[in-house]
Amino acid sequence: MCAYTGVSLTWPADATDWGDAGAGTRTYDVLRDGATIGPELTYGITQYTDDGGLNGSTYAYAVRYVNGCGLHATTATSEAADLSNAPGTPAITGISDVNACVQNGIGVYYSPGTGASRHDLYSDGSLVVEGYASGAIYNPSDTGSHAYVVRAMNADCVKDSLEQPFSDHTAPSPTIAGPTPACSPGLLSTQAYATYQWYRNGFIIHGAAHQSYDSIVPGTYTVLVTDAFACQATSSGFVINSSPSTPGITGEGTGCSSTGVELSTGANASYQWSRDGVDIPTATAQTLLATQSGTYRVRVANAAGCTATSAGHSLAIANNPQPAIAGDHVNSCPAVSVALSTGAYAGYQWYFNGAPISGAIAPTYHAGVTGNYSVHVVDPYGCLGVSTAYLVFIDFCPATEVSPASAIFPLRVIKNAASGTGYYIFFQRVDSTDGYNIYEGVLASPWDFQYHHADQPGNGCGVAATDLGTGEMRSALVPSDGNRYYLVTAFGGGAEGPSGFDSMGLEIPASQSTCTP
Repeated sequence: MCAYTGVSLTWPADATDWGDAGAGTRTYDVLRDGATIGPELTYGITQYTDDGGLNGSTYAYAVRYVNGCGLHATTATSEAADLSNAPGTPAITGISDVNACVQNGIGVYYSPGTGASRHDLYSDGSLVVEGYASGAIYNPSDTGSHAYVVRAMNADCVKDSLEQPFSDHTAPSPTIAGPTPACSPGLLSTQAYATYQWYRNGFIIHGAAHQSYDSIVPGTYTVLVTDAFACQATSSGFVINSSPSTPGITGEGTGCSSTGVELSTGANASYQWSRDGVDIPTATAQTLLATQSGTYRVRVANAAGCTATSAGHSLAIANNPQPAIAGDHVNSCPAVSVALSTGAYAGYQWYFNGAPISGAIAPTYHAGVTGNYSVHVVDPYGCLGVSTAYLVFIDFCPATEVSPASAIFPLRVIKNAASGTGYYIFFQRVDSTDGYNIYEGVLASPWDFQYHHADQPGNGCGVAATDLGTGEMRSALVPSDGNRYYLVTAFGGGAEGPSGFDSMGLEIPASQSTCTP
C-alpha cells in the first residue's frame, strides 16, 4: 500500500481474565520490530495504521495487552511491508499572471514529488491539465479567484500539494452608462478604475478625468481607463443626441367656449400637450384646439427621442353671451314701430328674418316691419352670442298719419339699367297699406322754408312697387332734370301718410299733394 496510508493493523479484543476483578485500566501498545509506536491505545480500539515506515521495508508487528496494574501480554509478531513506492508530496512554489493586461492565462510553478511519473493540475477540485509541467501557461476559460492543487502520481499512488488560492487579473473592459434616451445634457459614468480620461468625437476633453462626466454637448463619447496593474482600455462609443430647443406656444390668451383657441408650436417629431400639469391623452399633434381655461404646455420630442417642454401659456376661455330681446311684440298706434333692446355688450348687429339690417349696430332698434328679429352680440372677449327670434307685428294705423316720414322717405335712389325708366327708388315697406305715392319736390325761390312738390312732372300716384322681402320696397322712377328731392307716402283706408316736412320741422300741407288717397 502507499506510504502515506501506512500499514493497517487489526487484532481481536482482549478477553483474558486477569484476576484483577476489572480493577486495572486496560490499554494496548502497538510494537514495530519490538519498539512501541502506538502506546496506550484506549481499550476497545482494535485497529491502528502505521504510516511512519519506509517504502519497500518489511516490519514485524505485535500488540501488547496491558491491564494497568502491571500485568501485560504480547501477541505473536506478524510481518508486513509497503508493496509500492508512493511519490513524494509536490509543493506549489508560485502562481503568476502571464500578462495582466491581456488574458493570456497563468503559470503555476511547483516542486515535483519524488518518484512521481506525472503531475496533474486541479482547479477548484476539478482536473484542468493532465501532465502539467511547472510554469506552463494555463488558459482558463474564465477569470477570477480559484484554488489550485498539483497532484503527483505513480503507478498506484498519488500525493497532493497544499491548496493554493489565486485571483487571475481581469483586463479592463470599460463600458459607459448614460441617460435613456441618450440626450444632452446627460451624465455619463463607467466602472471603477485607477484613472480615467474622457473623449468626445475622438478628441480629448481636458479636465474630464473622473469616473463620471456630465455631457452638455452632443457627440460620441469614449473613456480611456487604467487599472491598478497599469493596464489600459478604451470603451466603445456612447452617442449623446441633441435635445430640441425649448418650444414656444403661439395662440391667443383669451377665447370663447364655442370656438376655442388654436394653440400651436414649431415642427418636431412628436408632441404631447398638457393642461395644468396633466397630459391631455389625445393632444399629440402640432396644434391644439383649447376649449378650457388653464395653463397649457407642450412637450416635444425629436427623432432621437430627446424632449423639451415649453413654458406655460395661460388661457382664459369665456362662455359665449346669450342675449335676449326686450320690447313689445305689437306696435301701439299711432306709433308704427316698436323699440327693441338687448343687454350691454361690446358690439351689436340686428337681423330681420335672418338677414342683417344695414346700420343696425346699436343696443336698441326700432322695428317698423312685421317679421322675426334677432340680435348678434359680441362681448369684450370677442365671443359671439345670438338671441332667439323675436316676432314683431306692425299694424297699419287707421289715423290720417298712417306712417311717419322716417318710415316712407326713400332709402336711396340708384341708376340701374334693369329699370324700365333707368332708375330705381328704394323705400321702407309699410304693412297693411293700399299703395304708395311718389312726389318730386323743388325749392321755392326766394326760400320760404318749405319744400314744394305740387304738380311736379316726377310725381307718381299709386306707383307699382316690388316687395324685396327685406323690409324694403322698390319702384321705377322717372326723375326730372335738375336738383330734386323725392318723397314717398303710403295710403290706405282713405288716408295718406305725411307729405313731408319743411326745414322748420313742420308738415308740408296736404293740399300740395296731388294724389288722391
